Amino acid sequence: DHLRVNALLLLAPHLPVQLLTQAFSVAAAVVDDYDRVYGLVGLAPHLPTELLAQALTTATAITDSFYRAQALSGLAPHLSEELVTQALSTAAAITSDYDRTRALVGLASRLSAEELDALRRKVLTTAAAMSSYPNLVDVLIGLARHLPVDERADVLAQALTAAINVSDDFNRADALVRLAPHLPAELLDRAL
Repeated sequence: DHLRVNALLLLAPHLPVQLLTQAFSVAAAVVDDYDRVYGLVGLAPHLPTELLAQALTTATAITDSFYRAQALSGLAPHLSEELVTQALSTAAAITSDYDRTRALVGLASRLSAEELDALRRKVLTTAAAMSSYPNLVDVLIGLARHLPVDERADVLAQALTAAINVSDDFNRADALVRLAPHLPAELLDRAL
């Protein structure tokens, strides 16, 4: 399936709408969640609005919350306002704190300033409960990118706390390396 999806993505920029519809049907029918998400997200820039709605429906039906979050994040830049609202509802319904947070942060670029502020508060609260999860650092970095500069410090401080609290040395070091380029000078000493 992976090679087939890869071929579809290479062809997609050259396909008329009728063939894009067929390409979408093939990608949506892929059984493996990884390859299905890869196909949906890769086709998204080429899909007309009605197929983007179907892509969101397909993403919503993915049972594995990790891949559902990945699909929602990948589709976000291409969705209409109405579809973004649906995607936010789908993301909010994800039961895994980490995957729900990933999905919501993936949709952050499409949020108003008020929605983004509410998301920031929600993510910080959730992050405090998951403070030793290595990949949480990437979610918090992703959120910080969408915030005004003066609001990034709290999020990056929480990311630093999460990185420091990772229990094994390898993953802690890896998280700190990913985070370091984003830290303001006043937080760098804590990273050492």
